[in-house]
Amino acid sequence: MSIAATEMAWKYACDRINATPVIETPFPHIVVENVFPDNFYAGILDRLPNDSNYAYADERDADGAERYRGVVDFFKADPAAQIAGEHTPFWQSFTGAPPTRDLTTCLLNRFGPHLDKQLLAQRFGQELNITSKWLLTRDRAGYVLPPHNDTWLKVIAGLFYLPAPGLENDEGTTLLEIKPDREFVFDDKLRGKLDDFTVVQKLPYKANTMLAFVRSDISFHCVQELGAEVDQRDILLFNVVGTLGRFAQT
Repeated sequence: MSIAATEMAWKYACDRINATPVIETPFPHIVVENVFPDNFYAGILDRLPNDSNYAYADERDADGAERYRGVVDFFKADPAAQIAGEHTPFWQSFTGAPPTRDLTTCLLNRFGPHLDKQLLAQRFGQELNITSKWLLTRDRAGYVLPPHNDTWLKVIAGLFYLPAPGLENDEGTTLLEIKPDREFVFDDKLRGKLDDFTVVQKLPYKANTMLAFVRSDISFHCVQELGAEVDQRDILLFNVVGTLGRFAQT
């Protein structure tokens, strides 16, 4: 897939994001359907890494069912170190500097009225610099991620759902609201119990769909346990994060 085709696909995606209204309940988020052109989305699926390229945590490195998630982390290493073979150039281009910059700018602008930059900066005693991070994840049956609202360093979370034809299901991301008579108590992994929350919306794992939301003290979400019918759940994660320094787009 050519660089020009990748650039056009990201322009298309940003146009789709900009045209999608922000939903404010239970916290600011957007759900963008048909986020990429159909033929480009098919090309992404054709270029997903082999299962052997994903780093799965074993029972010593992850709690319980979270070990059923495999990760390709583009932030820690050159993708070539993890995705061997002919698809490496595609992922280097697809998650390279130009699309990272353009998507970061697009999301910051889309959620601009909902971002409290001053509050974010005050948490660290200085302004923040905005960077972004890519992850490919692959979840297997049994995976579960308890309620959480993400690290304070995260500013915006983006999830591109990547099911192949026939593999869509109801197990997307569950958006939560804490019950009025409950007080959220973190465990040592900064996670909570589903019983303390009301399920506001359970998004389906739908082809060519993106979920993006602003991280805040109330941005609670989870992944409910994946049943045996879920053979594979592929997601491209794009996180806009803050680091110490100047709060600026990069």
